[in-house]
Amino acid sequence: TVGLMYAGQLVEVAPAEQFFAHPRHPYARALMRALPSARRRGQPLQALDGQVPSLVAPPIGCRFASRCAHVQPACQAAPVALVPVVNVKGYHAVRCVRHAEALQDTAPMNVVDAVDADAVCPDAVGSNAVNLNVASLNIHAQGLQPSGLQVIGLNVAYPRSTWAWWEPRPWVLKGLDFTLQPGRTLALVGESGSGKTTAARALLGLLPQGSVQRGQVLLGGQPLVQQAAWRAQVQLVFQDPFASLNPRQRIAEVLQEPLVHLCPHMGADERLQRVHEVLQQVGLPLEAWQRFPHEFSGGQRQRIAIARALVSKPAVLVCDEPTSALDVSVQAQILNLLKRLQAETGVAMLLITHNLAVVQYLADEVLVLRHGEVVERGPTQTLFAQPQHAYTRALFADALLAV
Repeated sequence: TVGLMYAGQLVEVAPAEQFFAHPRHPYARALMRALPSARRRGQPLQALDGQVPSLVAPPIGCRFASRCAHVQPACQAAPVALVPVVNVKGYHAVRCVRHAEALQDTAPMNVVDAVDADAVCPDAVGSNAVNLNVASLNIHAQGLQPSGLQVIGLNVAYPRSTWAWWEPRPWVLKGLDFTLQPGRTLALVGESGSGKTTAARALLGLLPQGSVQRGQVLLGGQPLVQQAAWRAQVQLVFQDPFASLNPRQRIAEVLQEPLVHLCPHMGADERLQRVHEVLQQVGLPLEAWQRFPHEFSGGQRQRIAIARALVSKPAVLVCDEPTSALDVSVQAQILNLLKRLQAETGVAMLLITHNLAVVQYLADEVLVLRHGEVVERGPTQTLFAQPQHAYTRALFADALLAV
C-alpha cells in the first residue's frame, strides 16, 4: 500500500500497483508526469509551480488548490475529506472533491518506463558479450574536437593507511578512456564503489594526498593541468547543496568567491555583474544575492550550487548526483534547468548518478563502470535498448525492480 502526503495530509491511499498505474489525485498525477524517462527525452518535464502552503496557518479547503490545474471554488470553501473510491479492488481513497468526475482519466501513467524489461535482457545476446573494444576507443580519439575533454588511460590508486604509506593501494580506476564534446552529456553509472566519484575527483584535482594518478586529461587537445586557470574550466555541482554552501556567507559572497580565486583579472564591479547574470541564468531573483543559504528551499539551493559552478564559465560541468536529495517535482525543475543551460552555454556535462531514469532523459552517452573498469559504453538509447554485458543487464534489472 502507498500513502501519498501533501502539506501534512494524506491525499491518496491505494495498493501500490494501482497507485502507480492509475493515480487519482492531481498531485499524484503531477508527480508521475515529473518523472524523467526515455519517452520524455527531448521534452521538458512537468514541474509544479508555487510552494507548499504554510502549516502554521494552512488553507481551509484543499491544501493543493493553489497549485492544482483543476481547482474549483468548492475546493477552497471547506475542508476536503479522504473519500474511498468505489468500484476498485482494495482500499483506494482520495482527498479530492473532483475525483469522481474530472479525474475519470485513469489511463495508465506509464511510470515504469525507465527500463523496458523486454529490451533489457534480449535472449539473442550472450551473457559475456562486451560492447567495448580498442577500435571504439580509437574512434572516440579520432573524433575529438579541439574544444573537447579527452581522458586517456586514467588510472588512480589511493594510498595505504598502514605504516607502509609509500605502497599504493590496488588501482581503483583502471584505464578509463572517454571523450566529451561541448554541449554533450556523458553519464557514468555503476554500483557504489565502482570508481565514478574517483574519476570525478581525478578530473578536478581533488584526490587525497599520496594518491597515484596516471594517464592524460586533455582539454582542447592540451594537458588540462598545464593550462592557465584550468580549475575555472572544470567545475563541480555537489550532491548536497546545503552542505556545500557556507552558511555564514551571503549568496553574493558564495558566488563571488570562485571569481576572486579563479578569475583574478576581474574587478569588483565586473564580478558583481557576473553574479547578477548567473542568478538570472538559473532562474533566481536578483535580491537572492543578499540572503543566506538557509533562507532557500532545497531546489533553490541546488540552483545556487549550479550558479556557483557556472559563474566562472567552465567548459565542463561535473554533476555528482545533482538530484538525489530532491523530491520528484523539484528534480524535474533542476533537470529542465540543466538542459536549458547546456543549450544556452554549450557546457559539456559529466553526470554521475545511480538514477537510470535521469540518465535516459539527460545523457547522450553512457559508460558503465565495474570495479574501476569500463565494461560497456555506447549511446544512451542503444545501450538501454540492447545492453551487451551481463553486469549492465543486471544493473538495469535491479533498477526496474526498484521502480
